[in-house]
Amino acid sequence: MIERRIDVSELHHPEPFEIMIQAIGELKEGEYIRMIHRLEPLPLYEVLHRQGFIHATLPLKGGGYHILIAHAKDQESLDQLSS
Repeated sequence: MIERRIDVSELHHPEPFEIMIQAIGELKEGEYIRMIHRLEPLPLYEVLHRQGFIHATLPLKGGGYHILIAHAKDQESLDQLSS
């Protein structure tokens, strides 16, 4: 899978949400987004689910999160990336 890395860790509400909505609209099958954020984006998860995307949340030891986002059809590949 092809990674698209988006770091929103320095941005404030609502910019990370707006950037991610645009990014998932451009995401193709076989690609995934690695979103880097200082907070867990709980409101985004519901939107992802409704629009046919999946995610895996990876907490970082020093704080913050990597959130992997892909099309639901890429579930198996995302599972491998997040394990």
